[in-house]
Amino acid sequence: HDTFETVEYKKESFDGIWASASLLHVVREDMIDVLNKLHSFLKPDGTLYVSYKLREEDFSDGMRQFTCYTEESFKELIDKTSLQLMELEVTKDTRVGRDDELWINAYLKK
Repeated sequence: HDTFETVEYKKESFDGIWASASLLHVVREDMIDVLNKLHSFLKPDGTLYVSYKLREEDFSDGMRQFTCYTEESFKELIDKTSLQLMELEVTKDTRVGRDDELWINAYLKK
């Protein structure tokens, strides 16, 4: 059972990686290393999609940790990685009863 911190693939294995609502469970201290690891798995010009809850503060629901970003703090994070921000969009959660929850959606390039 691998985590983003432990998973290993051959360098430049993927054209794209889809990490929808999953990297938000990586602790903040490990996020740069995990994003750089995913960068290494992408082929040249590969794309990484990520999404995080749009919040000022990280939180826990008792079982899982949630690492959250604002648009500004997310851009600052990406500036510390090997990835390039191509597109960033804020959307509402589409699940019933969650329309007050906002998400950062980003497309990143190698």
